[in-house]
Amino acid sequence: MRTQKFVQVLALLLLASGCSILGTCKTDADCHSLHPDSHCYVGENPKPGDTGVCTRKKPVSPGESVDEPGSGSVDELGGEPGDKVAAGLVISSFSPHEAPQGAILRIQGENFSAVPSENIVTFNGIPAAVVSAIENEIVVKVPKSMLCAGPVRVTTGGKTAVSADTFTYFPTAVVSTVAGSGTAGFAEGTGTAAQFNQPYGVAIDRSNNLYVADTNNHRIRAISPQGVVSTFAGTGTQGSVDSGRADSEFNQPYDILIGTDGTLYVADTWNHRIRTISLLGAVRTLAGSGRDFIDGTGTAAGFRHPYGMAIDTQRNLYVADSQNHRIRKVTPQGVVSTIAGNSGGFLDGTGTDARFYAPNGVAIDTEGNLYVADYNNHRIRKISPEGVVSTFAGSGERGVADGQGSQAQFNWPNSIAMDAADNLYVVDNGSHRIRRVTPQGLVSTIAGGGIEGDYANGPGKLARFNRPRGIAIDTDGNLYVADTYNHRIRKIALE
Repeated sequence: MRTQKFVQVLALLLLASGCSILGTCKTDADCHSLHPDSHCYVGENPKPGDTGVCTRKKPVSPGESVDEPGSGSVDELGGEPGDKVAAGLVISSFSPHEAPQGAILRIQGENFSAVPSENIVTFNGIPAAVVSAIENEIVVKVPKSMLCAGPVRVTTGGKTAVSADTFTYFPTAVVSTVAGSGTAGFAEGTGTAAQFNQPYGVAIDRSNNLYVADTNNHRIRAISPQGVVSTFAGTGTQGSVDSGRADSEFNQPYDILIGTDGTLYVADTWNHRIRTISLLGAVRTLAGSGRDFIDGTGTAAGFRHPYGMAIDTQRNLYVADSQNHRIRKVTPQGVVSTIAGNSGGFLDGTGTDARFYAPNGVAIDTEGNLYVADYNNHRIRKISPEGVVSTFAGSGERGVADGQGSQAQFNWPNSIAMDAADNLYVVDNGSHRIRRVTPQGLVSTIAGGGIEGDYANGPGKLARFNRPRGIAIDTDGNLYVADTYNHRIRKIALE
C-alpha cells in the first residue's frame, strides 16, 4: 500500500518535473476544480483521510482492460487509450531502482518479446531505448531528463505490464567552483581571486546571495550572484562583540542559516552562542553565554560547541549542540530547551532517553520531522514531532557504502540539507563525498570521492572535495558546498 507520505513525496517530485499531476487531494471532488476529467489517486487499499494526487485519468491495475478512449490509462504511467494491462505479461522486478540518464536498467518478468523493437518500455510516459530482450528480461537505457518517480511500464503485443515498485530518476551532477583561490587566507574579490580560511557553513537567500561562515577568519562573508566576495559581518578579530555588522566579533563560527524573514542565524561555535544578524545590520546574541549545558532563556542558557541549525515555519531554531550530545530548541524569544539526547553514545528512544555522539547537522522536513547527522555514530537519525528518535540511515560502521537504510555506511556525516521533495543531502566529511538519502531511506553518492587533499571540478563522482562541511540548496535545486580544506565554495548543478 502507498502510504500518505509516499504519495505526497511522489506528487512533489512529479510537480517539480512537469509530469501529469495536477495537485493533491483526498476525494475526486477536490480534483474537479483543477480539471473536470481528473481523478484522485490515493494508491491501492487507501486508508480514510489519506492524501493522494490528482491525475487526468483514472489509474489502471494489472489485469484490467482499457478499450475506450478516456476510460482509464494513467498519464503518470505513460499509457494510451486502448492499452490492455494483462496478467500474462508480468514485470517481476527491475534494477537498479534509482539511476541517472544513460544508465543500464534490467527488467525481469514473463512473456516479453525476444525482438527488442517489439517491446515498448516507458518511465512515466517517456520511452526508453531497448538494448536487448529475451522472454524474461529486457535491458534498457534510462531516458534523458526523466525527472519523475514512478513505476516502469512494458507494452508488448498490445498488452501492458506495470511494475509494483517505483523507479526514481537520479539527476546527473556537475561540480564547479564559485569562489576561493584554494589558498588559506583572507582576500575580497571576484570568484577565485577571493580567499577563505576553512569555511564551514554556507547559506543562500531568495536572491541567490550566498553567505559563508568563514571559520578561521572569524567572519561572515557574502558572495553575490556575480561571484563578488565581500565581508558581511565581523572584524576578523577573534572575540564576542554584539554591535553593528562591521564592528561585531565572532569566534570560529561553524554554521549559518537564513530565516524566512531574512534574519541570519550564526552558530558562533567557539563562543558557545547562537547569534543573529538583523536586516538592519545589528548583531546580537540570541542564546548562550559560555561553555555549559543549561536550559534557560537568552544568555542564561548554555551550549557546548553548537554546530548545525534548522528552522521551522514558526521560526523555532533547532541546534545540534555537538559536545553536549543533544538537540536543542531555541524559540524566537530565545527560550532554550532540550528536544532529545543526553550523554554521548548511541541509543534510539524518546527525548532524553536517546543518545547521540557529537551530532553535527540538523534539517527539518515538510512534516516536521528532524534529521540529525550523528557524526561520531556515522548515522543519520530521525526525530519525530513527538520526540521519538530512530535511525534513518547508516549501519554505524564507518565506511562508504550506498544502499537502503541500515545497509548504507557513512564516514563522519557532517552537515545536511533538505530539498522541497524531502530528499536529504549529506556532507559525508570523512569520505569527501556528497550523499543523497531519499524519503524512503535509499542512500546514494551524487558527487565526490578520492582521498584527502584532492580537488577537481567535473561530473559527479569524478569531482573531488577535501573535507567538505557546509551545504545549502537554492530554489532551483542546486547545491552549494563549503569545501573546507580546499578553502573554496563549490556548486553542484543537478540536472
